[in-house]
Amino acid sequence: MYDLSASSATSVAAIIANTGATSTSFVLSGPGFSDANAITLNVGLTNVGDTPGLATAINAAIQGAESTGTAAAQALRNANVVAQIHTGTDGHQQLEFSSSDTAFQVTAGDVTANGLLGNLGTNTGGAYLNSTATPELASLAAASFVSGGTQQYSAAYTPLVLGASPANDTQTLTFTALDSNGVPQTAKVTIAGGLAANLSGAGAVAAINTALQATDNPALQEISASTDPTGGTITFTSSSNSKFTLSIGLESGTSAGTTGLAGPNTVHSSSLVVTGASASVGDQASAEAAVTALATAVNTLGSAQAVVGRGENEFNYAINLASSQNTNLATAESNIRDADLAAEAANLTKAQILLQAGVAALAQANSAPQNILSLLKS
Repeated sequence: MYDLSASSATSVAAIIANTGATSTSFVLSGPGFSDANAITLNVGLTNVGDTPGLATAINAAIQGAESTGTAAAQALRNANVVAQIHTGTDGHQQLEFSSSDTAFQVTAGDVTANGLLGNLGTNTGGAYLNSTATPELASLAAASFVSGGTQQYSAAYTPLVLGASPANDTQTLTFTALDSNGVPQTAKVTIAGGLAANLSGAGAVAAINTALQATDNPALQEISASTDPTGGTITFTSSSNSKFTLSIGLESGTSAGTTGLAGPNTVHSSSLVVTGASASVGDQASAEAAVTALATAVNTLGSAQAVVGRGENEFNYAINLASSQNTNLATAESNIRDADLAAEAANLTKAQILLQAGVAALAQANSAPQNILSLLKS
């Protein structure tokens, strides 16, 4: 496991300092965004100095690529590709990309990206032992990888030769995959030497992916082909839970039997490729490493649960507050709309009595002078 942790001499900061890069790039390819529509992620490194910062910067680049509005961008969004840091049982860290339901490929676009994928010194493929902070050239086959958690099969590839027509090298591949009902679905794909040049690994991948997508069969469309930067290996992947099989036909033409996918006249089954770690307790050192890894996992889980619990409590508080406010509002509205009619009727009666008493008193007051005048007249 390659070590990207801050304490390592081959950490993120060390790799960036070694290359002096302010940005780097990764190329993503998968269903709907492969071949000519592959997505290039331009990742800024100015404020990146550790593994969390690296993952954040790459995910920001992914989100930016998803928002461009193209069909390839929408396919990338549907793939839900996420950059994350994988920590092994021994504490070593490694940059990885994952998707819950899509097979895809990541290729380093430059030397810095190749180093961040773990290709340093003589440790091609992200090994940890004897690694340095000096990234290897991104043209190596190890500069790319296909996502874990998928059904995969890989085979060596030699370019099919362009010959004098109709003697172009050709090879037929037969794919079989199970649909959602468990029924086998089959498609034959024939690749051939091109019209102007030999069929490179990238050309073969483009032809295979085009043919599989043209089947309009979801079971077969889940299978995609990809190649490493050298074009010397073609990897077939599927995000399905079921295995798929690949029958490699015998190559024919100008260079019969010497070009195309290796292993002609054979049938191969895919296998599940996962990213994970295993722990052994066969000796004291391994047992201690396992205990440390378990403790780290428990602490990480506890931190996640604390964050989720805090958020849940805040959410419940907001719900209760809103409910209380809604109740108070309904009560106020009821008091306004449904006035106490009995009290108001009593107040009206009281006011009427007072008015009538006032009128009677005024009448009595007005009658007194009239009585005196009457006595004087008499």
